[in-house]
Amino acid sequence: MPIRNHLFLFDVNNLKQQETFEYWYSKMSTDRKKKIDSYCFEKDKLLSLAAGILLYKSLEKIGIHKVNIDYTETGKAFLSDYTDIHFNLSHAGEIAVCAVSDEEVGVDIEEVRNFKKPVIKYICNDSELKYIESNYINIDLNPDETLTSLWTMKESLMKHVGKGLLISPKDISIDLENSKLTFCKGFDCSEAFFTRFDYKSYKICVCSRYEVFSSEIEEVRIDAEPSKSSQS
Repeated sequence: MPIRNHLFLFDVNNLKQQETFEYWYSKMSTDRKKKIDSYCFEKDKLLSLAAGILLYKSLEKIGIHKVNIDYTETGKAFLSDYTDIHFNLSHAGEIAVCAVSDEEVGVDIEEVRNFKKPVIKYICNDSELKYIESNYINIDLNPDETLTSLWTMKESLMKHVGKGLLISPKDISIDLENSKLTFCKGFDCSEAFFTRFDYKSYKICVCSRYEVFSSEIEEVRIDAEPSKSSQS
């Protein structure tokens, strides 16, 4: 099934009404319901449900209405009935995103935040630290936007490869000047490219085999009333 690349986005504020939450919860798979139920806080439940809705709606937009989801040995989800279609989900704050492609893909979204020194040292290798220090004079200045973007690039690559945090962030080296992957232990760098997006207070990055994954974010909306949603 030939498709073009898509980056879909969903705002959890669409689920704040209890009847809307309950309606969409009832439409989720058993696995997704277990994930939602595993969270203690309402915010996390909303984000997990939002991810489920986003996948449901994203696939619907490309003509897929029923799917079976399976998982690789490292936990990456895939469509067992559509091996030529790949997707990846991420969520943060009040936003969930879903990348859909005909090639392997990874996506990450992060809300811009302050990074403490231990976290910076966990994320950055020596060359990246030198770049940050030379451009911001002192690491104590906490260049939040650059560091958040760096983390989304590394996380999206780890998800693209399908190994998640099994890859150490320090085993990935990125040319911050050009947002280009220069090294990843055990992976051919020539096969991965980053496409970055800014959305409100969030940084989003898609890692794929396409130099430009997509030029736009497609926002997914649902009707507030369940009776209307069921007709959409």
